[in-house]
Amino acid sequence: LKEASPEANVLDVGTGSGCIAITLKIENPSLEVWATDISGPALEIARENAETLGAEVIFRLADLMPDTPK
Repeated sequence: LKEASPEANVLDVGTGSGCIAITLKIENPSLEVWATDISGPALEIARENAETLGAEVIFRLADLMPDTPK
Protein backbone atom coordinates (compact mmCIF):
# COMPACT_ATOMS: atom_id res chain seq x y z
CA LEU A 1 0.00 0.00 0.00
CA LYS A 2 2.80 2.43 0.79
CA GLU A 3 4.36 1.95 -2.63
CA ALA A 4 1.18 1.93 -4.75
CA SER A 5 0.77 4.90 -7.03
CA PRO A 6 -2.47 6.83 -6.42
CA GLU A 7 -4.06 5.54 -9.63
CA ALA A 8 -2.76 1.96 -9.50
CA ASN A 9 -4.73 -1.02 -10.76
CA VAL A 10 -4.80 -4.17 -8.65
CA LEU A 11 -5.76 -7.70 -9.72
CA ASP A 12 -6.50 -10.25 -7.00
CA VAL A 13 -6.33 -13.70 -8.60
CA GLY A 14 -8.16 -16.43 -6.70
CA THR A 15 -9.90 -13.92 -4.46
CA GLY A 16 -11.95 -16.42 -2.46
CA SER A 17 -13.86 -14.40 0.14
CA GLY A 18 -12.39 -11.16 -1.24
CA CYS A 19 -10.61 -10.16 1.96
CA ILE A 20 -7.42 -8.94 0.26
CA ALA A 21 -9.15 -7.06 -2.57
CA ILE A 22 -11.68 -5.49 -0.22
CA THR A 23 -9.04 -4.45 2.31
CA LEU A 24 -6.90 -2.86 -0.40
CA LYS A 25 -9.87 -0.84 -1.67
CA ILE A 26 -10.88 0.29 1.82
CA GLU A 27 -7.33 1.25 2.75
CA ASN A 28 -6.73 3.10 -0.54
CA PRO A 29 -10.01 4.09 -2.24
CA SER A 30 -8.18 5.57 -5.25
CA LEU A 31 -7.04 2.09 -6.34
CA GLU A 32 -8.98 0.30 -9.06
CA VAL A 33 -9.32 -3.21 -7.66
CA TRP A 34 -10.36 -6.25 -9.70
CA ALA A 35 -10.88 -9.65 -8.12
CA THR A 36 -11.22 -12.95 -9.99
CA ASP A 37 -12.03 -16.48 -9.00
CA ILE A 38 -12.90 -19.71 -10.79
CA SER A 39 -15.64 -20.37 -8.20
CA GLY A 40 -19.00 -18.70 -8.64
CA PRO A 41 -20.04 -19.39 -5.02
CA ALA A 42 -16.79 -17.86 -3.74
CA LEU A 43 -17.37 -14.75 -5.85
CA GLU A 44 -20.88 -14.39 -4.49
CA ILE A 45 -19.49 -14.41 -0.94
CA ALA A 46 -16.83 -11.88 -1.97
CA ARG A 47 -19.48 -9.62 -3.53
CA GLU A 48 -21.59 -9.80 -0.38
CA ASN A 49 -18.56 -8.98 1.78
CA ALA A 50 -17.66 -6.00 -0.42
CA GLU A 51 -21.22 -4.71 -0.33
CA THR A 52 -21.41 -5.08 3.46
CA LEU A 53 -18.16 -3.13 3.86
CA GLY A 54 -18.89 -0.54 1.16
CA ALA A 55 -15.91 -1.46 -1.01
CA GLU A 56 -16.22 -0.88 -4.76
CA VAL A 57 -14.37 -3.89 -6.15
CA ILE A 58 -14.89 -5.29 -9.66
CA PHE A 59 -15.50 -9.05 -9.50
CA ARG A 60 -15.16 -11.43 -12.45
CA LEU A 61 -15.64 -15.17 -12.77
CA ALA A 62 -12.52 -16.36 -14.59
CA ASP A 63 -10.29 -19.36 -15.11
CA LEU A 64 -6.95 -17.70 -15.71
CA MET A 65 -5.21 -21.04 -16.36
CA PRO A 66 -7.67 -22.87 -18.64
CA ASP A 67 -5.10 -25.24 -20.14
CA THR A 68 -3.90 -26.74 -16.87
CA PRO A 69 -5.15 -30.18 -15.81
CA LYS A 70 -7.80 -30.09 -13.14
